[in-house]
Amino acid sequence: MIGSSSFGSVITAKYNGKTIVVKQLLDQHERNLRLFYREANILHSLDDKRIVELYAVCQSPPAMMLELVYFDFSPFGLERRVSSLKDFINFLSSEDGAMDSFLLLFIKITEDTAQSLKYLHDSKIAHRDLKPGIILVSNQMYCETQNKEAVREAWEKEPIICKLVDFGESRASMIQTASVCSAQTTTEEHLFTWLPNCFCLWILRCLWSNWKRVIFGRMVWLCSCC
Repeated sequence: MIGSSSFGSVITAKYNGKTIVVKQLLDQHERNLRLFYREANILHSLDDKRIVELYAVCQSPPAMMLELVYFDFSPFGLERRVSSLKDFINFLSSEDGAMDSFLLLFIKITEDTAQSLKYLHDSKIAHRDLKPGIILVSNQMYCETQNKEAVREAWEKEPIICKLVDFGESRASMIQTASVCSAQTTTEEHLFTWLPNCFCLWILRCLWSNWKRVIFGRMVWLCSCC
């Protein structure tokens, strides 16, 4: 069991010898079903390494099969595995000196988050619920490698990758801007360009303010615009 609430549960399972994540909807209220199938449809339409991969969807009971994403600290001599950026930050904050060792990863985390948002917005989708808890972190490309040299090379190439998940609250820009388009003289094309970009910058600034609470005073500013 990864997590549960009154609305649903998230568990790990085996499928064709591979560990995957099953997200099952328990509260099948009409609105919850609508959000669930909206998320499934959005995930099915996306194809980017920074978006969690959808393998399959079940209608009865409502459930979706997703890739398992995690960051394993074992290559660095720490016995811990986390999935979300929130847990990643909390763990580093709880270990003496750990935050300093992984500080530069926040540059890559910021880049990945921005790139995933750009991909979504290019696809006319706004996530609307971006927060550290739904940004997944992974080093699965090297965490199980026993060769230290191979781990070092993989770390230098791509030490971490972030993936977005939880698209139930997401909306297409067509839906969000429909009322504005009918009331304003601004062209629809301009709105599609302007709104997602502004949203992207705003939500990244909100995320950055959370990260600064953890690492403020222990680093040089990574981004001049922040």
